[in-house]
Amino acid sequence: MIKIALATAHLLGLKKTKIENKSLPTTAHFMTTGRCLYNCSFCTQARSSKQDGQYLSRIIWPEFKEDEIKEILRKNLDKKFKRICLQVTQSPDYLEKTLKFIDYIKDLSQLPLSVSIRLRNIEEVQILFDKGVSRLGLALDVVDEADYKKIKKANYREFLKFLLKTGKQFPGKITTHLIIGFSETEKQVIDLMKKLYKNQITVSLFAFTPVPGTDLAKQKPPQLSKYRRVQLAQFLITASWQYRFKFNKQDKLISVGWKKNNLLEKFYGTSLFQTCGCTGCNRPYYNERPGKKLYNYPYKLSRNEFKQATEELDLEI
Repeated sequence: MIKIALATAHLLGLKKTKIENKSLPTTAHFMTTGRCLYNCSFCTQARSSKQDGQYLSRIIWPEFKEDEIKEILRKNLDKKFKRICLQVTQSPDYLEKTLKFIDYIKDLSQLPLSVSIRLRNIEEVQILFDKGVSRLGLALDVVDEADYKKIKKANYREFLKFLLKTGKQFPGKITTHLIIGFSETEKQVIDLMKKLYKNQITVSLFAFTPVPGTDLAKQKPPQLSKYRRVQLAQFLITASWQYRFKFNKQDKLISVGWKKNNLLEKFYGTSLFQTCGCTGCNRPYYNERPGKKLYNYPYKLSRNEFKQATEELDLEI
């Protein structure tokens, strides 16, 4: 059995759901079966989660038998998507399941394959790249060290050291996730992003999403203005624009060295405020419900949307 994100299944003709054309997924998302051995407080797949396992974040992932959908995938994947991404739950046989899926999907598609997984060492990283994976997602998730210990129940420094080492050994092939919305400061996030990009690690930004059944179900999502400022900082860092970050005493970003009135004219038409991460991935409505404010736009913004997003930055100078 394999799980497929609902919007992906919709585009493949396997399930029906309502989704506007401009928000259709550009990456086909799959997930391995089996409850995760780890116990991250925000995750629906965590060991202690009271969710029934059909969700990851706020997305439903129906299950299918691989043999029954093989020809549908062969016919549609390369026509309708730009990339394939496998989300791996860390069940006891997670590596075996991952290698099996790689063999399965490589026989059906020529699309680049990303795998989001929690690996233990460089040897496992090498195994997956040798199998033909184009990018690996090694999720740090939590920016603040104290938060990390409490939320991910693991050693922050140990994992960050492993992540940076992997980035150096496999430059340009590693992605990590950063979730905004715990107790991290904006300066912490920005300093970390600089370090990650210096080590050629791509950052994929997420807004914390409270989901029923998880330990953090009652925690609120981040302020939109904070998320917008982090998006702007990431864009300036990654696109090699000139910037001069200035923070207040609470380590809130208050200036990037640009006049606020110049942001719209200078950056309209760029990828600023859109979903970031692996090339070809737009993750529609992963952090938000349709009709609500978008943290990550899954499409190119209209001029009015871009103008509104720049106003939401709430920069002081």
